[in-house]
Amino acid sequence: MFLQIEIEERFQLPFKTGSHFLVFACPEHDDPTIGKNIWGTGQPAEQLPPEYWNDNRGQYSLFLFSPGTCEPTAERDSYLVHSELQFSPKHSSEDDWDTFLIGGKTPWVDTPQEWRCSCGAPMQFLCVIPENFEFKKLPEAQLQPNSFCQDYGLFLGNILYFLACKAQCNPRAVFCVMQN
Repeated sequence: MFLQIEIEERFQLPFKTGSHFLVFACPEHDDPTIGKNIWGTGQPAEQLPPEYWNDNRGQYSLFLFSPGTCEPTAERDSYLVHSELQFSPKHSSEDDWDTFLIGGKTPWVDTPQEWRCSCGAPMQFLCVIPENFEFKKLPEAQLQPNSFCQDYGLFLGNILYFLACKAQCNPRAVFCVMQN
């Protein structure tokens, strides 16, 4: 598990307060575009296909659980150092693609992308992870292949924009757009 965020009212997101956003990724197979992935790197589709979240080879999983459907985990990962992000209020701008940002205006570095979930609801901006964001690895954890650093990176260190179904039709109705 690379990331776990509880959606708080102060984030002013269009998702249910108390929802849990989780990002799981294989530390050894960190290129999510291998295989049949539908991945937000090019021209956006008008609507994502049914169960688009199943179109990967198991190297990652994204979730947005509604309140009460998932208990946050306190288990320590065997690869990563447990750490806590501290968020402070900030008005987002188009230049914020180089910082970890939850909610606000989507700070696209390339062409803005709009997607619709397979259920028809719009995919809404949840957060952005900046380029080459490092997740500190445990000293005993193996080095990550293809890494840009001595710690772990997520999806080859690209800028990651996480979008989720506004209707929260399914816990896996989360989509990631990579830009760099």
